[in-house]
Amino acid sequence: MRKGFKEDNSRAMADPVKVSRVLVKMVNSQDDNGVLVGNWSGNYADGTAPTAWVGSVKILRQYMSTGKPVQYGQCWVFSCVTTTLCRALGIPCRTVTNFASAHDTDGSNCIEKYFRLNGNALEKADVSWSGDSVWNFHVWNEVWLSRPDLEPRGHYDGWQVIDATPQETSEGVYTCGPCPLVALKAGECGVKFDTGFVFAEVNADEVHWELLPGGGTRRLKVDKKSIGKFISTKIPDGKPYKLSEAPPRYDLQPLSEIRRLDITDLYKYPEGSEEERKAVLRAHQTANHPVPGTYETESVVEHMEYHLRHSQEVLIGDNLPLEFTATNTGSAEREIMLASIRVAPKAYTGETGRIFFEKKFSGEKIASGKTVSFKTVLTVADYLPNLMELAGLYIEATATVKQLGNEPPQSRIKTHDFRFRRPDLDVKGPQDGKARLGEPMQFVVSFTNPLPQALINCDISMESDAFEDIKDEHVPDVPAKAVFEKTFKLIPTRLKQHAVIFSFDCKTLKDIAGSATVTIEK
Repeated sequence: MRKGFKEDNSRAMADPVKVSRVLVKMVNSQDDNGVLVGNWSGNYADGTAPTAWVGSVKILRQYMSTGKPVQYGQCWVFSCVTTTLCRALGIPCRTVTNFASAHDTDGSNCIEKYFRLNGNALEKADVSWSGDSVWNFHVWNEVWLSRPDLEPRGHYDGWQVIDATPQETSEGVYTCGPCPLVALKAGECGVKFDTGFVFAEVNADEVHWELLPGGGTRRLKVDKKSIGKFISTKIPDGKPYKLSEAPPRYDLQPLSEIRRLDITDLYKYPEGSEEERKAVLRAHQTANHPVPGTYETESVVEHMEYHLRHSQEVLIGDNLPLEFTATNTGSAEREIMLASIRVAPKAYTGETGRIFFEKKFSGEKIASGKTVSFKTVLTVADYLPNLMELAGLYIEATATVKQLGNEPPQSRIKTHDFRFRRPDLDVKGPQDGKARLGEPMQFVVSFTNPLPQALINCDISMESDAFEDIKDEHVPDVPAKAVFEKTFKLIPTRLKQHAVIFSFDCKTLKDIAGSATVTIEK
């Protein structure tokens, strides 16, 4: 902390607001050679892959022993280290995951996506003036603080967002927060610190713009419900975290797990409610750089309704069926001149690669009230050579409707983010879940390779405070569709109930994890 404050500033170091703000700056290495180096490149040869870490202890020990930033981390690693450090200082802290998390780079408090016509079809356009993106998920922290620096009567006290992941600078350095949840929910983006940036992460509207051939833009749609889903933390029950009870980290599905606490209502009012829309408009009005025309009254009457459908629960190694439907909601017959489904790889941070799959469909006439369906299947052979880390996809479906009367042709696009589900590690400990202090015990760790190819460059790591530090192990390649199994023989050194977490990492599949709990008795 003294390194972060840069001088012996005892008074500032007694202020938890300032301490938490400096602490998250020191968890990343951007400004002061802090704990972790961020790396989203996929190349981790000179360090440890972010997906291979299963706890904070090894990271902090390495940093303290070498005095150098540890390679490498991504958002969940930054967050977990932050949780450990805050709790060590006595600051109540919890890790929070936000799904469909927006990254607003231009201060508009909205997420702008741009498209252009290529022939008769819309396609995504990359523009230099906007780097906005939507992360499949993002992980940050909350700390419980009073905020007398904002309001003496305690209105802004309580949970505050802090974020150690180096995304944007705040007051010239890579830090974020503390930002009161009370202000976030109300759209009060002028409240310190970084409330506008965090508001966009959880409640920005996603605005689609068409780039016109002669210059300028035309608004296509405003998606008011796509950002900020299933904001989650662990239920504070005092029990060890168990991976088998965790939500799918990137899939936006209703969840039935036992120990996930949904805290979305702390961040925003119900989607589409009057209070929620007031908060969004309040945030837009106070944005640093609002985009003109975002909320102008819609003048185009839509006569078609589109849906892009696919399962959210597809294991990597299986085919992915895709369906794009178009429904004529008008009174006259309509004709789709061209429809297509395109797929590109996508990183969890929103970065997309080149289109590697495209299926075009010929025209269809649609009577009033009727629906047509365009179907295709993305095969393993299609996607496996093209995936980015963490197996995400960007899927877009487009349709162009023929001109009717004085109306111009209408081109519309639907986009989805998707991530293949990975296998879980099956971790089997003692049958009764108990072991004796100082006596040998074992865990059997296994999973089935779901891919039609071998897994190479494989490593397995384990972390638990019940045992002495276990070194990461390099393990043999796992043949296609084969079962991997390894036995760990360990001697417990601490009493009470503990979580034991294992992580399998290889070149093709990242972050295959599993856990068990064990109660250590005398």
